[in-house]
Amino acid sequence: MMKRILVATDGSEKASSVVACGAELAAKNGATVYLVHAVNGSKVLKEVKEFIESEHLEEEPKRVYMDQTAGRILNDARHDAWKYGVKSTKSAVLLGDPAKEIIRFARDNDIDMIVIGQNGVRNAKKLYSRKVTDKIARTSDCACITVYCQ
Repeated sequence: MMKRILVATDGSEKASSVVACGAELAAKNGATVYLVHAVNGSKVLKEVKEFIESEHLEEEPKRVYMDQTAGRILNDARHDAWKYGVKSTKSAVLLGDPAKEIIRFARDNDIDMIVIGQNGVRNAKKLYSRKVTDKIARTSDCACITVYCQ
């Protein structure tokens, strides 16, 4: 029985179908949804760096991204999951190689299933590309559902 379902989201409109799939499965099984947003720490989005410069902030780009963008992405996904009847959610921002970090998080939290999009795109940058999705599906210790995002 599934008790812990990890849903990886990049916050794009296309990723909403990934959240919906994971949330429906969780609601039917009474499972907790673990919402994660993985970002390669060395590739902080250009827009974040421009924002930091324009606002004359002295904070590290990764920290600004996590506080501003990642928090909003996960909060939106949490609200979407609740709409599907999910009772329990947890969330995390993962910094580093997305495939490695998602797999590590899944192992560390005894995740029963991973739900991830095949073609996640955010600001024309592929965060969860086919390469990432394939690596997760091939190397994770749990079941994986790949949602095709058109």
